[in-house]
Amino acid sequence: MDIVPILATVILISTIVTIMLGLGSYFAFRLRDRRRPLRGEGLPKPQFFRQFVPVPGPAERGPLGPGDLAHPAEAVREARAPRADRERA
Repeated sequence: MDIVPILATVILISTIVTIMLGLGSYFAFRLRDRRRPLRGEGLPKPQFFRQFVPVPGPAERGPLGPGDLAHPAEAVREARAPRADRERA
């Protein structure tokens, strides 16, 4: 028996199975997407995570003034300092 027809059959079956699995996962995704409540409708806020707010870079801050910090590491250190430390300075 020749090996070429066996390999062709294996390739054909694996292609058909792949297409069927793709269609099945697509329909499962559409079904889940239809059942999901829209954002903001009774969903609780995350309890354990804080939103990351990046420190503005030089392009967003504009030119440095006389009282501005010249080094970016100083700006990050100042932004991360507790509020009480910033009020004392």
